Amino acid sequence: MTLHYDDWEECIINTAEISLDIQNPRIPEGKRGSQDQIRDFMIQNEGIVPLASKISAYNGLFPHERIIVFKENGSVIVAEGNRRVCACSILLNPMSIIDTKVIEKIPQIDENTAQNISKLRCSLVKNRKVVDEVIAKIHLHDLRKNWSEIRQIRFITTRVALKYSYEVIADELNISTMEVMERIRWEKMLSILRGLSWDENHTSSTWSDEERNVIWDDFIKISPFTRIVDSTECRDHFGYNLFTNSGVINPQHYGINKFIRQICIDTIISQHLKTDRKVDKKSNIGRYLNSAFPMVSSERPTTLDLLGNQTPIKPVSDVKINSHASKQPATRTVPQGSDATASEDIPNIRLRKPNFTIFDDLNCVHTDNQRLTQLVYELRTVWRKYDTLKYAASFLLRATFEEALFFHLTMIDKLKKGKNYSVTDLLGRAKGLGGECFVPKQLNEKIELIYQRKHLYNLNCNSHNEYGNHTPERLNEIAGDLKPIIKFICT
Repeated sequence: MTLHYDDWEECIINTAEISLDIQNPRIPEGKRGSQDQIRDFMIQNEGIVPLASKISAYNGLFPHERIIVFKENGSVIVAEGNRRVCACSILLNPMSIIDTKVIEKIPQIDENTAQNISKLRCSLVKNRKVVDEVIAKIHLHDLRKNWSEIRQIRFITTRVALKYSYEVIADELNISTMEVMERIRWEKMLSILRGLSWDENHTSSTWSDEERNVIWDDFIKISPFTRIVDSTECRDHFGYNLFTNSGVINPQHYGINKFIRQICIDTIISQHLKTDRKVDKKSNIGRYLNSAFPMVSSERPTTLDLLGNQTPIKPVSDVKINSHASKQPATRTVPQGSDATASEDIPNIRLRKPNFTIFDDLNCVHTDNQRLTQLVYELRTVWRKYDTLKYAASFLLRATFEEALFFHLTMIDKLKKGKNYSVTDLLGRAKGLGGECFVPKQLNEKIELIYQRKHLYNLNCNSHNEYGNHTPERLNEIAGDLKPIIKFICT
């Protein structure tokens, strides 16, 4: 960028005639309302009162502190110097402040100071585009106190919203288009973190009030978080990327919210709150992931524990164990790094040998439902190769059960049209219908069993926990309970 002084005009403007910039990156989107709202936000968050006290002590601004302004829609808007203009305005008119307690902190100024700040020396720029280039250079390249990462993101996304191309923005800011795209992606990821839900039905918030305040803080750094989730170590650890290239959560995998939440706590929230872990730019990513999400058996530390036969089975509470379960209680080995505790009252469940042909007799006669027909075909095909396609088998089992149950409840007219249902919604609906759901009484009992044993939760977790829900034996048990429902609906 080259400065062209013909684009600038030195002038003196009445402080009362200068408006605060609604697009100021200091101001979050939700606070960009009236001038009173912007001023109130800045007073609460930008140290305006201490600055006003300094201005009062100095009897005005220093001569070199020019305010940069431009005209837009008939108004004079401050582009550089929002804090100084805000401080001068409340010194001149303390009663404009909403909070009476803040008014009491504003120093009274003498006539000389009032005269000095009632009119401000300004540099008037011909339009916002010109001033944007200057402001970005000032705050992004160490000519003045840098904007936080959040404000840099907000500045760039505002330019995008104004239909500026990535190339133009990159040229204005003297950064690469890749950096522009990176910050736009960060904005999407930050929005996801702020709205993250704990469960797949989005009925419970992930964050406490204290954590939410940190996530919405303008001065947090998101780069420690992106450093983890975008690393090759993270992809190798989980087997897939947590976020897509566009900045949204990977839609191909269930249960990712839990991992994202914990990484956010350890990298972003830990910047302000005392947490068990704190991950910074110097932390070893692989070591952190192994500590936060242990996938190694304590008995075989060099072998992945996700699908191994040595992983303990998650106990089923308040459910009668079926006939192949032992009546003798047994203790279990708790994996290293697990939050679980050993218990003496957990049944020692002896699971049947996996049956890789369990779905060979499954067919779908509803040829008008191509999705269900295809899912049944793929489930049958993949299950035959279960020993090498365990992940695919688990995902297909859950998807097939979901489609079959949706098809059945639609056919018996027990779903509201136009409403989206998750698989847990469908299971809950089927359970609530009781004997009205299936004519064979045994199938309704099977629905209750699936609900009580949390089979869908186990499938949703995939194999990303220490309980071994996806050992061949365990998944075979889940499949045995789900198959009668699927087969009845499909045939």
